[in-house]
Amino acid sequence: MGGKVIGGKVIGGKASIFGALACLLALGGGAAAQGYPARTVTIVVPSAAGGGIDITARWVAAELQSALGKSFVVENKGGASGILGTQQVARAEPDGHTLLFTISGFLVTSPALFNSLPWDPVKDFSAVSMILRSPHVLVVNKNSANTLTELIANARAHPGQLNYGSPGITSETHLGSELFGQLANVKVTAVPYRGTGPAFNDLLAGQLGFFLNTLQQLIGPLQGDTIRGLAVAHPTRLPLLPNIPTAAEAGLPGLEVSTWYALYAPAGTPRETVELLGREIKKISERADFRDRVEKTGATMSYMGPDELGKYTAGQVTRWTEIIGKLNIPKQ
Repeated sequence: MGGKVIGGKVIGGKASIFGALACLLALGGGAAAQGYPARTVTIVVPSAAGGGIDITARWVAAELQSALGKSFVVENKGGASGILGTQQVARAEPDGHTLLFTISGFLVTSPALFNSLPWDPVKDFSAVSMILRSPHVLVVNKNSANTLTELIANARAHPGQLNYGSPGITSETHLGSELFGQLANVKVTAVPYRGTGPAFNDLLAGQLGFFLNTLQQLIGPLQGDTIRGLAVAHPTRLPLLPNIPTAAEAGLPGLEVSTWYALYAPAGTPRETVELLGREIKKISERADFRDRVEKTGATMSYMGPDELGKYTAGQVTRWTEIIGKLNIPKQ
């Protein structure tokens, strides 16, 4: 073997060479992680500026910039239901200097809704970290039903008359509302809107039968008692709305819809870089001041690291593909 045997151990020769190589490789990986970021990091948000995803991305960018000592800038690239901005990151150099901050509705429902999607949510990205989620709440006008059971009974008594506000066929508001109709065995009709505001105004005016949207969008009116929450589309009750039952408690198990926010890198990004970013996000998520800031908006911290988020993403793609298939929503 080329080495001396002392005390039953080989000193020198191939064994020591292999050990030295292993140490060098380990040191090389650590050095790669320590050298990141080497320049400004761009976080692409696949929507216009000013929304909840954009605001949260800027919070995260500021925290990462403070932690890692390099500039993290947010670039908004909206259009085509998030497809364009997501494509930009999928095609970027996989060195960790271009990242994607996105929401679940842009990522995991798209494969079942578009025929020619130019990226794959699992194959073309390295999951970094989920940061938070905002469960959806089913709300009605205060002069409408008092319970989910009553809403469903009224809909069955007047077939075809239950409508809801939809910001677009690809949104979780639209898909979740259709899922509600399927689970409740009632026909629901989408009324298209350009945004949450106009739909909410029509709900207040009694022109919509119900509205299913994120707690972030509805927390103010719900706490102000201007609308009635019938069910939370979440496995557990929400701390900010402890008196609103879960959908399962209200008699409709299976209605689980939430919008979650997560960070991804292009596929092939060095594992050391992905893990470094994941660790920093974990530190941020554990800070009481950041958690308080998030929870005041109606969202909840929901950290996942790279491996867990990767598996969760794949599972959610499968789940929504099955749901959308059962809803018979045609691809675009």
